[in-house]
Amino acid sequence: MADKRDEFFKFVGKQIVAYVDQPAEQREQRRQLRQDAKAMREPWMTRWFGIAPLSIMFWMNGWKSRHAEHKHNQGQSKAQTHR
Repeated sequence: MADKRDEFFKFVGKQIVAYVDQPAEQREQRRQLRQDAKAMREPWMTRWFGIAPLSIMFWMNGWKSRHAEHKHNQGQSKAQTHR
């Protein structure tokens, strides 16, 4: 058991030394590549659950806008009848 732990610490030590020995520009370039790759991924909701949550979200947004528009139109027609 201690042997595996020692191997792990050697591995981590080598990784840290390799990171510190890299020039700052190379580290920044690597960080930028990771951020670009992250930006290109699809949203987590779609990755985990597929297209269903997206379609529900569009349906709810459409329903809310239609519902608000309907209320707005009713308010205008009531104001016109009271004149």
